[in-house]
Amino acid sequence: RTEPMGEGELLAHAQPGVYTCAGCALPLYASEHKLESSVQHGWPAFGTALGAGVSRRRQGKGAKVEVICARCSGHLGHVFSSKRYASGER
Repeated sequence: RTEPMGEGELLAHAQPGVYTCAGCALPLYASEHKLESSVQHGWPAFGTALGAGVSRRRQGKGAKVEVICARCSGHLGHVFSSKRYASGER
């Protein structure tokens, strides 16, 4: 289940550690790779993933890219273009 935009407890979470998949507990992101997000964006945003734990798949004919857990295919979010970050995406 996706939490409502801007209401997730991890949006402002700043404790050091590792974020894991809610479905299978695979380590996905280190806390130091969490990007400064805001209620405007709605959900936590991350830069570099740990190992090969995260996969991407294009949805439909458009440019929408879904981010999923590489082990269980659990939905993690979407990738968007963003000039706000050095990578050009969030």
